[in-house]
Amino acid sequence: MKDGSAFPLIMPDITDTFDSLHLIGWYGSIYFLAISATFPLFVKLYPTTCGMQKGRGLPVVLLTSSLTFGSGLMCCCFASNNVSMLVGRALCGIGAAGITSGITFIMEEALVTRTAKRQMTMIDILLLTLALSRFVGPL
Repeated sequence: MKDGSAFPLIMPDITDTFDSLHLIGWYGSIYFLAISATFPLFVKLYPTTCGMQKGRGLPVVLLTSSLTFGSGLMCCCFASNNVSMLVGRALCGIGAAGITSGITFIMEEALVTRTAKRQMTMIDILLLTLALSRFVGPL
């Protein structure tokens, strides 16, 4: 199970602590399930509330997504049972969907008036940053 984080490394300790070997598949899957369930919502939410002519809702939605992700991390950190761990992972997934779609929306809005070569450079920088964070973050 590739999560892109350090979670698979600590999963054996979590299953031992909570005696929840039967839920080991859900610890990683609930994160991606929450991302895939809420990503379309955020994709529709950002252009309707945060577009260039719509207003200044972008910081609110992005901050709310960041706080949701952070509250999920806190829930996982202070989990006393396996249900609270699963709820924390789901909250992290919802926040990650909002953050990812928000950053993609910012890039799209910023690149509307740019040339094609400059667009590719910005997208390359975004993907390089994502790849580096996936590699360096767990270390």
